[in-house]
Amino acid sequence: MWFDEQPVPQSGFASLDPALWRLLLSGRGLTDPERALRQMGLLSEDNQGVLRASVAGVLLCSQTPQDWLPQARITATRYSGTSQAAAQYDTREIEGPLRSQIAEAVAFVRRHNRVAAQKTPARVDTPEYSAKAVFEAVVNAVVHRDYSLAGSAIRLMIFDDRLEVISPGSLPNGLTPDGLASRQVTRNQTIASTLQRIEATSIDGAGDRQFLIERRGDGVPIILSETRATSGKEAEYRLIDETDLVLTLPAASLDRTQAIAVVTVYGDAQPLASVDVLALFPNKTWKRATTDGNGEVELELYATHLPMTVYAAAAGRAAGRIEGWIPADGALALDLEAAVDGGSTIFAEATGHIPRLRGRLNPILDTQSEIIPLEADLDPDAGELEPDDAARLMQMTRDMGFYGLDIPAEYGGPGLDTTTRALMAIEMSKHRAGLYNPCYGVFGGAGLAQLYEATDEQKDRWLYPTLRGEKMGCFALTEPSGGSDPGRAIRTRGYKDGDEWVLNGSKLFISGADKADYALLFARTSDDPGRNGVTAFIVDTDTPGFNVRRVVHTLRATRYATELEFTDMRVPESHVLGEVNGGFGIANDRLSRQRIPYAAGCLGPAIMAQEMAIDWARSRETFGSALAEKQAVQWMIVDNEIDIRHGRWCVLEAAQKADRGERFRTEAAMAKLVASEAAGRVVDRCIQIHGGIGVTKDLPLERWYRELRIRRIGEGPSEVQRLIMARDILGGSFK
Repeated sequence: MWFDEQPVPQSGFASLDPALWRLLLSGRGLTDPERALRQMGLLSEDNQGVLRASVAGVLLCSQTPQDWLPQARITATRYSGTSQAAAQYDTREIEGPLRSQIAEAVAFVRRHNRVAAQKTPARVDTPEYSAKAVFEAVVNAVVHRDYSLAGSAIRLMIFDDRLEVISPGSLPNGLTPDGLASRQVTRNQTIASTLQRIEATSIDGAGDRQFLIERRGDGVPIILSETRATSGKEAEYRLIDETDLVLTLPAASLDRTQAIAVVTVYGDAQPLASVDVLALFPNKTWKRATTDGNGEVELELYATHLPMTVYAAAAGRAAGRIEGWIPADGALALDLEAAVDGGSTIFAEATGHIPRLRGRLNPILDTQSEIIPLEADLDPDAGELEPDDAARLMQMTRDMGFYGLDIPAEYGGPGLDTTTRALMAIEMSKHRAGLYNPCYGVFGGAGLAQLYEATDEQKDRWLYPTLRGEKMGCFALTEPSGGSDPGRAIRTRGYKDGDEWVLNGSKLFISGADKADYALLFARTSDDPGRNGVTAFIVDTDTPGFNVRRVVHTLRATRYATELEFTDMRVPESHVLGEVNGGFGIANDRLSRQRIPYAAGCLGPAIMAQEMAIDWARSRETFGSALAEKQAVQWMIVDNEIDIRHGRWCVLEAAQKADRGERFRTEAAMAKLVASEAAGRVVDRCIQIHGGIGVTKDLPLERWYRELRIRRIGEGPSEVQRLIMARDILGGSFK
């Protein structure tokens, strides 16, 4: 048992403040809070079987944890010099629940964080310490410290030249200070896990974080990079007597004497004039100028010791970029390659549509910041957002011009090329419900692709209302007799009776039919036993004879399937889509293109699962070392990466060929086959790495595992994809 899960004597469930623990529980957890808090490790039984508050429970959910753990506090001091022998400007004993301690400690640093300011021409503030680095430093100290050491508090000390955070306790399991950036191990697993549920908003330095910890292992890299960007110096971890971990953040220089830095731009070894050059400071302010006849530009900088990123762009030249340039080290030279019939430009401050530029800047709705936080309050198998959240996000996609991703431009959609659509499919599926509910549908639908081939009258009745969100359709192809070879398996029959068709038969595994307003239905209308004897009909679901026979539950968490039955159902001749006996000739190109984003959508969960497995392997310890140090786990991680990169390559290769107007049926089949099977293997390995927790609904892995198994069948099973490729490679037809 981790120390932070140890029971605290004389405590109990009543020792925890409901105002604090209620914020940690879902609606289901609130129905039995004792059970939920016990599962989280915040309550624990002592040796007599009495339920007590755990160390983590007291620290996180008690207003006065010092009543039980006197050492659970932070001592913050501002000294007037560079050593502890100097006078103290300010000192505070910071107590209370850990969230309050973190907020007050960060606020203490902010009060004493000196800032230099200059006009360039707008005001630019440069602090001694990065707020993000300070936030992460305090959170890491709270998570790292050894709460079993009586009488030792976390010490936060601000000197004239540095900030030090001293956390009691040696590094666990042989971890060294040099390994902190690449391997995250803590003795307080329950505290670390619970901080992932405690909101961080309003705390200085939290930035766009919603929770105190969002990704295990991010803290130290952020501390290092932010300190380097702010001060131009390195943050340092060290151990004192193997008992205390000390983090030192060097203060940034506040001397803002202006200096001149020179950047020279070349092309084909010759100086280039009229090149647009932008030098970006770590705080995102910049200097901008244009090269002269010698290819040079002089930049007036307020600091020369900070790492800068320099961009250069010109007509007829590819853009250039150099990262980490420190002007104090000397002048900079860039060489721009020629760009035939092209060029480059810099948009320093731009978003939205750019003239003559296809698409827009910042187009992707960030699932990390918008969707994933909402899922924390949803059932693990949920398929819908709360109406207010859905409406808000849907308006965001409309404002970005991306509502109705798959709608062609001529019908009012964004008209995305296949490559862009595939890349967006990867990003949109990176959340728990992402496989079958990517971003919970806030990007809108496209209707059934075949309806773009409909008559004008049919478009007015079904297509346009669907694109406006007024109607919903379903695709009724598969039958109980088979789905992989529908042309031969279709037994639903249709015969002509005057100006009407009479249909009898059944369909199976039809998604959404019980909620649909109409169905695109395929029936055999001739004696031809193959695909040439099938006709497509558009049928309103309230037509007499159209019956939803039953709901068919599958591995999918949401969007169950249905079985349909048609009994003497009469359909007007005007409802035939395309030509009679030509149902399978409709929109084949569109269907092949749809297979590419379908394959891409498999990769998002695989990428997320891999990231989770890496974080877990770095932090989880067994037999005295982290999982990441075990060869068996290393090989699984590597195999995951191979599968992900292979799948991504196949998807993008198919998308690129489609965009170039080349034949891409083989590539689309390969993308679907490789991506669906590879993603399933990745998630399976990630569950194995996580062990028991991997198969619980606490994590999204089990849902991805179930739903990815279906992806190997949907849109044509793997075996059919191989048949398609074999036919294209060897010639011939299906047998």
